[in-house]
Amino acid sequence: MTTSTARPGSAPRRHNPRLWILVGVILCGLLVAGYRERVDRLEAVRQQQSELMQQIELAQQRSTSLRRELQQVQDPYFLALRAREEMGLAPEGEQPIVLFDAAPPPLPPAAAQEAAPAAETEPFWQQWWKLLFPDS
Repeated sequence: MTTSTARPGSAPRRHNPRLWILVGVILCGLLVAGYRERVDRLEAVRQQQSELMQQIELAQQRSTSLRRELQQVQDPYFLALRAREEMGLAPEGEQPIVLFDAAPPPLPPAAAQEAAPAAETEPFWQQWWKLLFPDS
């Protein structure tokens, strides 16, 4: 007595190995594509994290420098020094002294008239030569 699970009157069913290989290759391709997509996404997130860390570090440096500047500005000696040097102000009771650059004295009218025609008659290069080498 032979028991068979096949239907009576039909041939035994065979599975095609090519079909299983094709299904396996497609599944592997899908797995590799999904893995590659996740790796790319992870790399983008790491790059963004690196950029954000740099921004945080720059913000912390700026915050530190601004705190130092705030402490400096709140110092009354700094304010007095800045008012004195940049604005020319002095505390009550002090007399500020302002020095100006002295202007050259004006030429007498006769010397001014003689100097002007000499400059116009000499070529430009001779004027430079006399200016650079006054003894020659």
